[in-house]
Amino acid sequence: MTTPTPNPKSANAKTEISSVGSQFVDAAKKAGNLSLDVYEKALDSSLDFHTTLGDATSVEWIGTVTGAQATLVRKVSDAATSAARELLK
Repeated sequence: MTTPTPNPKSANAKTEISSVGSQFVDAAKKAGNLSLDVYEKALDSSLDFHTTLGDATSVEWIGTVTGAQATLVRKVSDAATSAARELLK
């Protein structure tokens, strides 16, 4: 009984599949980072708007509350996006 010889086409297919998988993972990481960038910019813009509205009122405590809320949301968001970026490395 003879031992079968490996098919070179199957070896090439395994290499190509591995390469495609690696390219897919890299593309997904880039897309994830771009999504985080857009999220951060949109959130920052929204928080700036809320803070500006709070400061525009004639009631002082509203400006204080909106400023404190914006600071809290920024800190929580920074921690979350930082963790997400670590996972995308």
